[in-house]
Amino acid sequence: MRINLIIWILGLLVTVGARSDNHVVHHISLPAQSVAESLVDLSEQLDVALIFPYTVARQLNAKSVNGLYTLPEVLEVLFEGTDFQGGLSKDGVLIILYPGFDTKRNQIQSKKSLR
Repeated sequence: MRINLIIWILGLLVTVGARSDNHVVHHISLPAQSVAESLVDLSEQLDVALIFPYTVARQLNAKSVNGLYTLPEVLEVLFEGTDFQGGLSKDGVLIILYPGFDTKRNQIQSKKSLR
């Protein structure tokens, strides 16, 4: 069941490259904080809905990000050194995945922090 869900979500992300929103440059201002807080702030700044694994994201630290970025660029900076993946679905929802998360045990398989 878990594999099917991951495959379904990854299928949604296949359309990310087709969305013109990925080429729009945004002024992003995120302080150093948890990845969870950064993702919520990012979704507010971009005015997009967000789905992400909060339990994992609150445990990892993100560095500050300030400047002009496309969505793929800012996600690359935020997720550097982690197993997080994500992008916009065809419906404009920002979907973030963390493949190293064991949902049954509610814990991270391999912890990594952003610097």
